[in-house]
Amino acid sequence: MGSESMGRKKDTESRTEKTSFFEERLIGGHHYKTTISNGDRTEVGRGSTSEESQKVASKKWDKKE
Repeated sequence: MGSESMGRKKDTESRTEKTSFFEERLIGGHHYKTTISNGDRTEVGRGSTSEESQKVASKKWDKKE
């Protein structure tokens, strides 16, 4: 998902990816990971869908702004 589509500044990047089987076992069944970063700070959200992981990461990001 692009940085502007989630209401962020242009210098912020967001990336969603499907996690590996090993990661899924470690984190209890989550299948997607979204990382939001601006170079100085990074937040990660995990969820069973890409939309859920993006929502979790966005909430964490917005909470700390």
